[in-house]
Amino acid sequence: MNKYHILFVWLSLCLFSCQKAPELTITGSTSFELSADGGSATINFTANRDWRVSCSDTWISVSPSSGAASNGSVSVTVRCDVNTTYDDRSSTVIISMDGLSQSVAVKQSANPGVLVQKTSYEVSSGAQTIEVEVQKNINYTVEIEESCKSWIKKVGTKALTSERITFEIAENTSYDTRKGTITIIPFTGPEQTVVVNQAAKAGLTATKLRYPVGVEGGTIEIALRTNIDLDVVPDVDWIHYSQTKALDNKTVVVSVDRNSTKKNRNGKVLIKQTGGSLSLSITISQTAEALEIIDLGLSVKWASLNIGATKPEDYGEYFAWGETETKEDYSWSSYKWADGAGNKLTKYCSKYYPEKWAGSGEPDDKGKLEAEDDVAHVRLGGNWRIPNRKEYTELIKECVWEWVCLDGINGYFVTSKTTDGFIFLPAAGFMDGKSLLQNGTHGHYWGNQGDSPYADILTFYEGFMNTPGHARFCGDSIRPVLGE
Repeated sequence: MNKYHILFVWLSLCLFSCQKAPELTITGSTSFELSADGGSATINFTANRDWRVSCSDTWISVSPSSGAASNGSVSVTVRCDVNTTYDDRSSTVIISMDGLSQSVAVKQSANPGVLVQKTSYEVSSGAQTIEVEVQKNINYTVEIEESCKSWIKKVGTKALTSERITFEIAENTSYDTRKGTITIIPFTGPEQTVVVNQAAKAGLTATKLRYPVGVEGGTIEIALRTNIDLDVVPDVDWIHYSQTKALDNKTVVVSVDRNSTKKNRNGKVLIKQTGGSLSLSITISQTAEALEIIDLGLSVKWASLNIGATKPEDYGEYFAWGETETKEDYSWSSYKWADGAGNKLTKYCSKYYPEKWAGSGEPDDKGKLEAEDDVAHVRLGGNWRIPNRKEYTELIKECVWEWVCLDGINGYFVTSKTTDGFIFLPAAGFMDGKSLLQNGTHGHYWGNQGDSPYADILTFYEGFMNTPGHARFCGDSIRPVLGE
């Protein structure tokens, strides 16, 4: 080793032994508390070696984050983001240098307010309770929307780590959904809103439960009020489900075959909730193209057709009272039981109307048609006859009358309250002279009693049924009954 090399080693050892040891000293505060709005603080320290400053939390930033050794004081700015949470938070800023480190504590206060964990509740139509979980660090009040106070009620608060407010939800008995709003109002900070959406009560109703159909069949639209999905099941093979129309409400469409059985018939269409328990049974009542004896649960049985008709929707033939044949002209001059010149009677005249009597001697005082003058008995035989006023009154009071249009013919569909029986009475009008009047709007059906120029009838139009009298010469309809 030469003398120069020895000199270099000696100088290096001297320099190393003379250099100061590493020193890192915080000259200012070692902890800071900042508000929820954020802000900054300054850390002051000395470092005789290169240094760096770091923090593992992203809501804190430092500037500058590193620097060179310095003989004087070093300042680093610590900045905090706004605290949007409702909890206090803290972190640590680390200053490090050549194996040495110092820490500075940073605390930030919580954002004052409340936080609702769930802001929307979907509930069934039944009565129930819900618990609204609220995180809070200040006091608050609860406000229920005015229009919902009848069915949403605050019933208590459970104090846990966070609070749970219990609300009582009343049963929804309507067929419409409803929405209510609950507002959590803190003493400071933004309000929190909770929405309660309650399902409607499942509903299935029909505007009517029976639909009349003519012989020819056709399409029927069954009108419903419902808010559920439906299954439609006819119980007979002559009724066919077509479709369901979704409107504000729902319309179930079924088709009905032509009735070739020669008998009135009833079929059922079961409309039921898909996957549920609600159901309706709709009756389809179809007329037949034949004379049939109909039991309406009354004192007599009724014919299904007018005299002269081939199906219930036909008007049939017209007869003057007490006559058994049709004719071209219906007037006093052609009436069988008048003197041919006016309303002077030759048969069926009460003793109380002697001025109307045109026969020999005293009035015959007959008030009820004899069998030979009763066209129902003459045409059908047996115990068939024209009804009397009492039987018409019974028909009006003890049955359900519905104004309908069957195969283009207006009239009343008359349904028993006690049996499956029904009849259709077409609004056939009446004959006066050679003219057919009021057909399509009125029905006039003879009764079997009359002892003046007027005889009993059943008359009706839409919304009206009664048993007044009618001039005997007019041509009215005949609907027979079977009885004593």
